[in-house]
Amino acid sequence: TIKVNESFKLGYVDPRHSASSFKLYDTANKLVASGEGTSLEVPAGLSEIGGYDLVVDEGTASEKRYGYFVQVSSDIVGALPEIYSLTANGATVDESSSAVSIELTDSPTVGYTGRDADGVASRAIKLNNGHIGGSNSQFKIQALQSFTIAGWFNFDQFPEDSWALMNITNKNGAWPQSNWGWCWSSVNADGVPKITFRGSPTDTGSPGELAYTFPKTKFSPGAWTHLAFVCEYQGSSFRFIMYVNGVAQEAEWTEYTEWHNTVKTTGKNDEFVANRTRYPISSTDDLILGGVQYQASAIDGIIDDMQIWTKALTAEEVKVAMNEVNRNNVPEGLLAYWDFEDDADPDTYVFKSVGQDKTIDGYNFDLEEVKNGGEGQMVKAPKTPFYISGCPFISGSAFPVVTAPTWESTDRMAEFTELESAGDANKGQEGAAKVQFSKAGDHTVKLTLANSYGSDSREYPVFKV
Repeated sequence: TIKVNESFKLGYVDPRHSASSFKLYDTANKLVASGEGTSLEVPAGLSEIGGYDLVVDEGTASEKRYGYFVQVSSDIVGALPEIYSLTANGATVDESSSAVSIELTDSPTVGYTGRDADGVASRAIKLNNGHIGGSNSQFKIQALQSFTIAGWFNFDQFPEDSWALMNITNKNGAWPQSNWGWCWSSVNADGVPKITFRGSPTDTGSPGELAYTFPKTKFSPGAWTHLAFVCEYQGSSFRFIMYVNGVAQEAEWTEYTEWHNTVKTTGKNDEFVANRTRYPISSTDDLILGGVQYQASAIDGIIDDMQIWTKALTAEEVKVAMNEVNRNNVPEGLLAYWDFEDDADPDTYVFKSVGQDKTIDGYNFDLEEVKNGGEGQMVKAPKTPFYISGCPFISGSAFPVVTAPTWESTDRMAEFTELESAGDANKGQEGAAKVQFSKAGDHTVKLTLANSYGSDSREYPVFKV
Protein backbone atom coordinates (compact mmCIF):
# COMPACT_ATOMS: atom_id res chain seq x y z
CA THR A 1 0.00 0.00 0.00
CA ILE A 2 2.72 2.47 -0.99
CA LYS A 3 1.09 5.73 -2.09
CA VAL A 4 1.89 8.14 -4.91
CA ASN A 5 5.08 10.15 -4.18
CA GLU A 6 5.58 8.34 -0.85
CA SER A 7 9.19 7.52 0.01
CA PHE A 8 10.16 3.86 0.39
CA LYS A 9 13.16 1.57 0.61
CA LEU A 10 13.71 -1.98 -0.65
CA GLY A 11 16.65 -4.30 -0.28
CA TYR A 12 18.04 -7.50 1.15
CA VAL A 13 16.94 -8.58 4.61
CA ASP A 14 20.56 -9.41 5.48
CA PRO A 15 22.66 -6.21 5.27
CA ARG A 16 25.76 -8.41 4.89
CA HIS A 17 24.50 -9.64 1.51
CA SER A 18 26.81 -8.90 -1.40
CA ALA A 19 26.01 -5.73 -3.34
CA SER A 20 23.69 -5.83 -6.35
CA SER A 21 22.28 -3.44 -8.90
CA PHE A 22 18.56 -2.61 -8.50
CA LYS A 23 16.34 -1.25 -11.28
CA LEU A 24 12.62 -0.47 -11.18
CA TYR A 25 10.59 -0.46 -14.41
CA ASP A 26 7.01 0.68 -14.96
CA THR A 27 4.45 -1.21 -17.06
CA ALA A 28 5.80 0.47 -20.22
CA ASN A 29 9.27 -0.91 -19.32
CA LYS A 30 10.54 2.61 -18.58
CA LEU A 31 13.28 2.84 -15.94
CA VAL A 32 11.96 4.88 -12.98
CA ALA A 33 14.57 4.24 -10.26
CA SER A 34 17.93 2.52 -9.92
CA GLY A 35 20.86 2.09 -7.58
CA GLU A 36 23.56 -0.24 -6.32
CA GLY A 37 24.35 -1.77 -2.94
CA THR A 38 22.28 -3.91 -0.59
CA SER A 39 19.23 -1.65 -0.84
CA LEU A 40 17.52 0.95 -3.01
CA GLU A 41 15.95 4.10 -1.55
CA VAL A 42 13.38 6.08 -3.50
CA PRO A 43 12.97 9.23 -1.36
CA ALA A 44 10.56 11.00 -3.75
CA GLY A 45 8.46 7.88 -4.30
CA LEU A 46 6.78 7.05 -7.61
CA SER A 47 4.33 9.34 -9.36
CA GLU A 48 2.00 6.79 -11.01
CA ILE A 49 -0.43 4.23 -9.56
CA GLY A 50 0.32 0.67 -10.61
CA GLY A 51 2.87 -2.12 -10.41
CA TYR A 52 6.61 -1.85 -10.97
CA ASP A 53 9.00 -4.68 -11.85
CA LEU A 54 12.24 -5.00 -9.93
CA VAL A 55 15.26 -6.27 -11.90
CA VAL A 56 18.28 -7.31 -9.84
CA ASP A 57 21.73 -7.52 -11.47
CA GLU A 58 20.41 -6.82 -14.97
CA GLY A 59 22.63 -8.06 -17.79
CA THR A 60 24.50 -10.59 -15.64
CA ALA A 61 24.24 -14.36 -15.28
CA SER A 62 22.41 -13.86 -11.97
CA GLU A 63 19.78 -11.47 -13.38
CA LYS A 64 16.38 -11.89 -11.71
CA ARG A 65 13.13 -10.07 -12.50
CA TYR A 66 10.40 -9.74 -9.87
CA GLY A 67 7.10 -8.80 -11.47
CA TYR A 68 4.98 -6.18 -9.67
CA PHE A 69 7.45 -6.14 -6.77
CA VAL A 70 6.60 -2.52 -5.93
CA GLN A 71 2.89 -1.70 -5.98
CA VAL A 72 1.56 1.86 -5.70
CA SER A 73 -2.12 2.31 -4.87
CA SER A 74 -4.43 5.31 -4.70
CA ASP A 75 -5.41 7.07 -1.46
CA ILE A 76 -9.02 6.06 -2.09
CA VAL A 77 -8.47 2.40 -1.15
CA GLY A 78 -6.90 3.18 2.23
CA ALA A 79 -3.50 2.16 3.52
CA LEU A 80 -1.55 0.20 6.09
CA PRO A 81 -1.76 2.08 9.42
CA GLU A 82 1.34 3.89 10.65
CA ILE A 83 1.84 5.61 13.99
CA TYR A 84 3.66 8.93 13.58
CA SER A 85 3.88 10.18 17.17
CA LEU A 86 2.78 9.45 20.75
CA THR A 87 1.78 11.89 23.49
CA ALA A 88 1.34 11.59 27.26
CA ASN A 89 -0.61 14.42 28.87
CA GLY A 90 0.00 16.51 25.75
CA ALA A 91 3.80 16.05 25.63
CA THR A 92 5.38 14.17 22.72
CA VAL A 93 7.05 10.96 23.92
CA ASP A 94 8.34 7.60 22.74
CA GLU A 95 9.31 4.37 24.44
CA SER A 96 12.82 5.71 25.19
CA SER A 97 11.56 8.88 26.92
CA SER A 98 11.88 9.34 30.66
CA ALA A 99 9.27 7.59 32.77
CA VAL A 100 5.99 9.40 33.38
CA SER A 101 5.39 9.72 37.14
CA ILE A 102 1.76 9.90 38.32
CA GLU A 103 -0.37 9.19 41.36
CA LEU A 104 -2.66 6.15 41.53
CA THR A 105 -5.66 8.49 41.49
CA ASP A 106 -4.49 10.25 38.30
CA SER A 107 -6.01 9.57 34.87
CA PRO A 108 -3.41 10.69 32.32
CA THR A 109 -4.27 11.15 28.64
CA VAL A 110 -2.40 9.04 26.09
CA GLY A 111 -2.66 10.18 22.48
CA TYR A 112 -1.21 9.70 19.03
CA THR A 113 -1.04 10.94 15.46
CA GLY A 114 -0.89 8.64 12.45
CA ARG A 115 -1.34 8.06 8.79
CA ASP A 116 -4.67 8.69 7.07
CA ALA A 117 -5.30 5.02 6.37
CA ASP A 118 -9.07 4.86 5.87
CA GLY A 119 -10.68 4.28 2.49
CA VAL A 120 -12.99 2.11 0.41
CA ALA A 121 -11.51 -1.00 -1.21
CA SER A 122 -12.37 -3.88 -3.46
CA ARG A 123 -14.06 -6.73 -1.63
CA ALA A 124 -12.64 -10.24 -1.64
CA ILE A 125 -13.28 -13.68 -0.14
CA LYS A 126 -11.21 -15.17 2.65
CA LEU A 127 -10.74 -18.88 2.05
CA ASN A 128 -10.63 -20.00 5.70
CA ASN A 129 -9.08 -23.25 4.45
CA GLY A 130 -11.98 -23.72 2.04
CA HIS A 131 -12.38 -23.84 -1.74
CA ILE A 132 -13.67 -21.45 -4.36
CA GLY A 133 -14.53 -22.28 -7.96
CA GLY A 134 -17.21 -23.47 -10.33
CA SER A 135 -18.35 -26.32 -12.53
CA ASN A 136 -17.24 -27.02 -16.08
CA SER A 137 -20.81 -28.09 -16.78
CA GLN A 138 -21.42 -24.33 -16.91
CA PHE A 139 -18.08 -23.18 -18.33
CA LYS A 140 -18.41 -25.76 -21.12
CA ILE A 141 -14.66 -25.92 -21.76
CA GLN A 142 -14.26 -28.69 -24.33
CA ALA A 143 -11.53 -31.28 -24.77
CA LEU A 144 -8.47 -29.76 -26.50
CA GLN A 145 -9.81 -26.21 -25.94
CA SER A 146 -7.48 -23.50 -24.63
CA PHE A 147 -8.45 -21.59 -21.50
CA THR A 148 -7.00 -19.45 -18.69
CA ILE A 149 -7.75 -19.15 -14.97
CA ALA A 150 -6.61 -15.88 -13.36
CA GLY A 151 -7.04 -13.86 -10.19
CA TRP A 152 -5.44 -11.96 -7.32
CA PHE A 153 -4.24 -13.98 -4.32
CA ASN A 154 -2.91 -13.15 -0.86
CA PHE A 155 -1.80 -16.26 1.01
CA ASP A 156 -1.42 -16.51 4.77
CA GLN A 157 1.43 -18.35 6.45
CA PHE A 158 2.20 -21.55 4.54
CA PRO A 159 1.57 -24.99 6.10
CA GLU A 160 4.59 -27.07 7.04
CA ASP A 161 3.73 -29.65 4.38
CA SER A 162 2.62 -29.07 0.77
CA TRP A 163 -0.62 -27.24 0.04
CA ALA A 164 -3.10 -27.08 -2.83
CA LEU A 165 -3.35 -24.09 -5.16
CA MET A 166 -5.33 -24.94 -8.32
CA ASN A 167 -7.08 -28.20 -9.21
CA ILE A 168 -9.40 -29.34 -12.00
CA THR A 169 -11.10 -32.49 -10.84
CA ASN A 170 -14.39 -34.34 -10.43
CA LYS A 171 -14.47 -34.90 -6.67
CA ASN A 172 -17.76 -36.78 -6.97
CA GLY A 173 -16.40 -39.15 -9.61
CA ALA A 174 -14.56 -42.46 -9.49
CA TRP A 175 -10.88 -42.84 -8.67
CA PRO A 176 -8.46 -41.48 -9.92
CA GLN A 177 -10.56 -38.47 -10.97
CA SER A 178 -11.79 -38.04 -7.39
CA ASN A 179 -8.26 -37.80 -5.97
CA TRP A 180 -6.32 -36.31 -8.84
CA GLY A 181 -8.50 -35.28 -11.77
CA TRP A 182 -7.33 -33.62 -14.97
CA CYS A 183 -4.89 -31.29 -13.23
CA TRP A 184 -3.60 -30.83 -9.69
CA SER A 185 -1.04 -28.69 -7.93
CA SER A 186 1.11 -28.64 -4.84
CA VAL A 187 3.17 -25.88 -3.29
CA ASN A 188 5.85 -26.77 -0.76
CA ALA A 189 6.44 -25.05 2.59
CA ASP A 190 8.91 -22.66 0.93
CA GLY A 191 6.32 -21.48 -1.61
CA VAL A 192 7.70 -23.37 -4.65
CA PRO A 193 4.87 -24.67 -6.91
CA LYS A 194 4.43 -27.80 -9.03
CA ILE A 195 1.56 -28.37 -11.51
CA THR A 196 0.74 -31.85 -12.86
CA PHE A 197 -1.59 -32.96 -15.68
CA ARG A 198 -2.88 -36.53 -15.75
CA GLY A 199 -2.07 -38.77 -18.68
CA SER A 200 -3.70 -42.13 -19.27
CA PRO A 201 -6.69 -43.04 -17.10
CA THR A 202 -4.83 -46.24 -16.12
CA ASP A 203 -1.49 -46.63 -14.39
CA THR A 204 -0.09 -48.64 -17.30
CA GLY A 205 -1.26 -46.42 -20.16
CA SER A 206 0.74 -44.00 -22.28
CA PRO A 207 1.35 -41.10 -22.30
CA GLY A 208 1.52 -40.69 -18.56
CA GLU A 209 1.59 -37.63 -16.33
CA LEU A 210 2.96 -34.26 -17.45
CA ALA A 211 4.60 -32.45 -14.54
CA TYR A 212 5.70 -28.79 -14.55
CA THR A 213 8.16 -27.45 -12.00
CA PHE A 214 9.22 -23.82 -11.55
CA PRO A 215 12.74 -23.73 -10.08
CA LYS A 216 12.95 -19.94 -9.80
CA THR A 217 9.39 -19.27 -8.62
CA LYS A 218 8.69 -18.76 -4.94
CA PHE A 219 5.40 -17.41 -3.59
CA SER A 220 5.53 -15.08 -0.59
CA PRO A 221 2.94 -15.18 2.21
CA GLY A 222 1.17 -11.92 3.02
CA ALA A 223 1.78 -10.32 -0.40
CA TRP A 224 -0.87 -9.64 -3.04
CA THR A 225 0.09 -11.72 -6.07
CA HIS A 226 -1.61 -11.99 -9.45
CA LEU A 227 -1.58 -15.50 -10.94
CA ALA A 228 -2.63 -16.61 -14.42
CA PHE A 229 -2.73 -20.32 -15.33
CA VAL A 230 -2.68 -20.62 -19.13
CA CYS A 231 -3.62 -23.99 -20.67
CA GLU A 232 -3.05 -23.84 -24.43
CA TYR A 233 -3.65 -26.35 -27.21
CA GLN A 234 -2.46 -26.37 -30.80
CA GLY A 235 -4.25 -29.37 -32.28
CA SER A 236 -3.35 -32.26 -30.00
CA SER A 237 -0.22 -30.55 -28.61
CA PHE A 238 -0.40 -28.83 -25.23
CA ARG A 239 1.56 -26.37 -23.12
CA PHE A 240 1.08 -24.74 -19.73
CA ILE A 241 2.38 -21.28 -18.84
CA MET A 242 2.11 -19.75 -15.38
CA TYR A 243 2.32 -15.98 -15.00
CA VAL A 244 3.15 -14.38 -11.66
CA ASN A 245 2.40 -10.65 -11.52
CA GLY A 246 2.39 -10.51 -15.31
CA VAL A 247 5.72 -12.32 -15.80
CA ALA A 248 5.84 -15.78 -17.43
CA GLN A 249 7.70 -18.12 -15.08
CA GLU A 250 10.66 -20.22 -16.11
CA ALA A 251 9.45 -23.81 -16.23
CA GLU A 252 10.80 -27.32 -16.65
CA TRP A 253 8.49 -30.15 -17.64
CA THR A 254 8.70 -33.93 -17.63
CA GLU A 255 6.36 -36.29 -19.48
CA TYR A 256 6.18 -39.92 -18.40
CA THR A 257 5.35 -43.02 -20.45
CA GLU A 258 3.14 -44.47 -17.73
CA TRP A 259 1.73 -42.75 -14.69
CA HIS A 260 4.93 -41.17 -13.25
CA ASN A 261 7.31 -44.11 -13.32
CA THR A 262 9.32 -43.83 -16.55
CA VAL A 263 10.48 -40.57 -18.14
CA LYS A 264 9.44 -40.24 -21.78
CA THR A 265 10.66 -36.73 -22.63
CA THR A 266 11.58 -33.44 -20.98
CA GLY A 267 11.51 -29.78 -21.95
CA LYS A 268 11.63 -26.20 -20.75
CA ASN A 269 9.54 -23.06 -20.69
CA ASP A 270 6.85 -22.63 -23.35
CA GLU A 271 7.54 -25.65 -25.57
CA PHE A 272 4.50 -27.65 -26.68
CA VAL A 273 4.13 -31.30 -25.65
CA ALA A 274 2.79 -33.52 -28.42
CA ASN A 275 -0.19 -35.88 -28.29
CA ARG A 276 -1.81 -34.82 -25.01
CA THR A 277 -5.24 -36.26 -25.91
CA ARG A 278 -5.51 -39.41 -23.83
CA TYR A 279 -7.14 -37.84 -20.78
CA PRO A 280 -9.18 -34.70 -21.71
CA ILE A 281 -10.95 -32.26 -19.43
CA SER A 282 -14.55 -33.28 -18.74
CA SER A 283 -17.88 -31.49 -18.30
CA THR A 284 -18.12 -33.09 -14.85
CA ASP A 285 -14.89 -31.44 -13.63
CA ASP A 286 -14.80 -28.51 -11.21
CA LEU A 287 -12.25 -25.70 -11.51
CA ILE A 288 -11.09 -25.22 -7.91
CA LEU A 289 -8.78 -22.72 -6.23
CA GLY A 290 -7.50 -23.47 -2.72
CA GLY A 291 -8.92 -26.25 -0.59
CA VAL A 292 -7.54 -29.72 0.04
CA GLN A 293 -6.49 -32.59 -2.16
CA TYR A 294 -4.81 -35.92 -1.67
CA GLN A 295 -1.45 -35.41 0.10
CA ALA A 296 -1.86 -31.60 0.17
CA SER A 297 -3.21 -29.37 2.92
CA ALA A 298 -5.59 -26.46 2.58
CA ILE A 299 -4.20 -22.93 2.51
CA ASP A 300 -5.80 -19.93 4.14
CA GLY A 301 -5.74 -16.67 2.26
CA ILE A 302 -7.74 -14.18 0.19
CA ILE A 303 -8.95 -14.35 -3.42
CA ASP A 304 -10.13 -11.36 -5.48
CA ASP A 305 -11.19 -10.88 -9.12
CA MET A 306 -11.42 -14.55 -10.11
CA GLN A 307 -11.60 -14.97 -13.91
CA ILE A 308 -12.20 -17.83 -16.39
CA TRP A 309 -11.15 -17.07 -19.99
CA THR A 310 -12.03 -19.24 -22.99
CA LYS A 311 -8.65 -18.69 -24.61
CA ALA A 312 -4.95 -18.85 -23.85
CA LEU A 313 -4.03 -15.35 -22.73
CA THR A 314 -0.92 -13.75 -24.20
CA ALA A 315 1.57 -11.85 -22.02
CA GLU A 316 -0.12 -8.56 -22.93
CA GLU A 317 -3.58 -9.95 -22.22
CA VAL A 318 -2.42 -11.15 -18.81
CA LYS A 319 -1.51 -7.55 -17.94
CA VAL A 320 -5.02 -6.50 -19.01
CA ALA A 321 -6.46 -9.22 -16.75
CA MET A 322 -4.40 -7.82 -13.87
CA ASN A 323 -5.26 -4.16 -14.10
CA GLU A 324 -7.92 -3.23 -16.62
CA VAL A 325 -10.84 -5.60 -16.10
CA ASN A 326 -13.99 -4.56 -14.24
CA ARG A 327 -17.70 -5.27 -14.64
CA ASN A 328 -17.98 -2.30 -17.00
CA ASN A 329 -14.99 -3.43 -19.07
CA VAL A 330 -15.32 -7.13 -19.90
CA PRO A 331 -12.92 -8.07 -22.72
CA GLU A 332 -13.75 -10.66 -25.36
CA GLY A 333 -13.14 -14.18 -24.08
CA LEU A 334 -13.73 -13.39 -20.38
CA LEU A 335 -16.47 -15.97 -19.93
CA ALA A 336 -16.87 -15.88 -16.16
CA TYR A 337 -15.73 -13.18 -13.74
CA TRP A 338 -16.39 -12.69 -10.04
CA ASP A 339 -15.36 -9.42 -8.39
CA PHE A 340 -17.26 -10.27 -5.14
CA GLU A 341 -18.68 -6.74 -4.93
CA ASP A 342 -22.23 -8.16 -4.69
CA ASP A 343 -23.36 -10.43 -1.86
CA ALA A 344 -23.73 -14.14 -2.53
CA ASP A 345 -27.24 -15.58 -2.60
CA PRO A 346 -28.28 -15.88 1.08
CA ASP A 347 -29.71 -19.37 0.61
CA THR A 348 -27.31 -21.05 -1.83
CA TYR A 349 -24.17 -18.91 -1.23
CA VAL A 350 -23.74 -18.66 -5.01
CA PHE A 351 -21.97 -15.72 -6.66
CA LYS A 352 -23.25 -14.82 -10.12
CA SER A 353 -20.67 -14.02 -12.78
CA VAL A 354 -20.31 -10.43 -14.01
CA GLY A 355 -18.38 -11.62 -17.09
CA GLN A 356 -19.79 -12.31 -20.55
CA ASP A 357 -22.02 -15.11 -19.24
CA LYS A 358 -23.87 -13.77 -16.21
CA THR A 359 -25.65 -17.06 -15.52
CA ILE A 360 -22.52 -18.90 -14.37
CA ASP A 361 -22.28 -19.71 -10.66
CA GLY A 362 -19.23 -19.39 -8.45
CA TYR A 363 -19.11 -21.22 -5.13
CA ASN A 364 -17.31 -20.76 -1.83
CA PHE A 365 -17.46 -24.28 -0.38
CA ASP A 366 -16.07 -27.07 1.73
CA LEU A 367 -15.91 -30.72 0.64
CA GLU A 368 -17.78 -33.44 2.48
CA GLU A 369 -17.20 -37.18 2.15
CA VAL A 370 -19.82 -39.24 0.34
CA LYS A 371 -21.29 -41.85 2.67
CA ASN A 372 -20.29 -45.30 1.40
CA GLY A 373 -18.61 -43.57 -1.56
CA GLY A 374 -15.49 -44.56 -3.41
CA GLU A 375 -11.90 -43.52 -2.69
CA GLY A 376 -11.59 -39.74 -2.49
CA GLN A 377 -15.23 -39.21 -3.44
CA MET A 378 -16.66 -35.97 -2.02
CA VAL A 379 -19.41 -33.43 -2.69
CA LYS A 380 -19.41 -29.63 -2.56
CA ALA A 381 -21.00 -28.08 0.54
CA PRO A 382 -21.45 -24.33 -0.14
CA LYS A 383 -20.76 -22.17 2.92
CA THR A 384 -21.29 -18.60 4.07
CA PRO A 385 -18.61 -16.37 2.49
CA PHE A 386 -16.25 -14.42 4.72
CA TYR A 387 -15.86 -10.98 3.12
CA ILE A 388 -12.67 -8.99 3.57
CA SER A 389 -10.88 -6.07 1.93
CA GLY A 390 -9.50 -7.10 -1.43
CA CYS A 391 -6.55 -6.28 -3.62
CA PRO A 392 -5.63 -2.57 -3.23
CA PHE A 393 -4.49 -2.33 -6.86
CA ILE A 394 -7.88 -2.85 -8.48
CA SER A 395 -11.09 -0.84 -8.36
CA GLY A 396 -13.87 -1.61 -5.91
CA SER A 397 -16.33 0.06 -3.60
CA ALA A 398 -17.87 -2.64 -1.43
CA PHE A 399 -15.49 -2.87 1.52
CA PRO A 400 -14.86 0.11 3.84
CA VAL A 401 -11.36 0.23 5.32
CA VAL A 402 -11.64 1.70 8.83
CA THR A 403 -8.71 2.18 11.20
CA ALA A 404 -9.27 1.71 14.94
CA PRO A 405 -6.96 2.21 17.95
CA THR A 406 -6.47 -0.25 20.78
CA TRP A 407 -4.58 0.51 23.98
CA GLU A 408 -3.41 -2.15 26.38
CA SER A 409 -1.35 -2.40 29.52
CA THR A 410 1.08 -5.27 29.22
CA ASP A 411 0.37 -6.28 32.84
CA ARG A 412 -3.41 -5.82 32.42
CA MET A 413 -3.49 -3.36 35.31
CA ALA A 414 -5.24 -0.50 33.49
CA GLU A 415 -8.55 0.53 31.98
CA PHE A 416 -8.79 2.84 28.96
CA THR A 417 -11.58 5.20 27.98
CA GLU A 418 -11.27 6.35 24.40
CA LEU A 419 -11.90 10.05 23.78
CA GLU A 420 -13.70 11.44 20.76
CA SER A 421 -11.43 12.92 18.07
CA ALA A 422 -11.83 16.60 17.29
CA GLY A 423 -12.44 17.96 13.79
CA ASP A 424 -12.57 15.88 10.61
CA ALA A 425 -9.60 13.60 11.34
CA ASN A 426 -10.31 9.87 11.34
CA LYS A 427 -9.03 7.50 14.01
CA GLY A 428 -6.04 6.59 11.91
CA GLN A 429 -4.86 10.21 11.96
CA GLU A 430 -5.28 11.09 15.62
CA GLY A 431 -6.89 9.93 18.84
CA ALA A 432 -6.56 9.77 22.60
CA ALA A 433 -7.73 7.89 25.66
CA LYS A 434 -7.80 8.32 29.42
CA VAL A 435 -5.98 5.60 31.35
CA GLN A 436 -6.64 4.56 34.94
CA PHE A 437 -4.20 2.19 36.63
CA SER A 438 -5.48 -0.18 39.33
CA LYS A 439 -2.21 -0.77 41.15
CA ALA A 440 0.94 1.15 42.01
CA GLY A 441 4.16 0.22 40.26
CA ASP A 442 5.77 0.46 36.82
CA HIS A 443 3.40 -0.07 33.89
CA THR A 444 3.93 -0.29 30.12
CA VAL A 445 1.21 0.89 27.72
CA LYS A 446 1.08 -0.16 24.05
CA LEU A 447 -0.97 1.39 21.24
CA THR A 448 -2.02 -0.57 18.14
CA LEU A 449 -3.64 0.99 15.07
CA ALA A 450 -5.26 -1.68 12.88
CA ASN A 451 -7.43 -2.04 9.79
CA SER A 452 -8.03 -4.80 7.26
CA TYR A 453 -4.60 -4.23 5.64
CA GLY A 454 -2.63 -4.74 8.84
CA SER A 455 -1.45 -2.92 11.94
CA ASP A 456 1.26 -0.80 13.57
CA SER A 457 2.16 -0.86 17.27
CA ARG A 458 4.32 1.31 19.55
CA GLU A 459 4.91 1.58 23.28
CA TYR A 460 4.66 4.67 25.46
CA PRO A 461 7.36 5.32 28.08
CA VAL A 462 6.99 3.56 31.43
CA PHE A 463 4.33 4.96 33.74
CA LYS A 464 5.55 5.06 37.36
CA VAL A 465 2.46 4.98 39.53
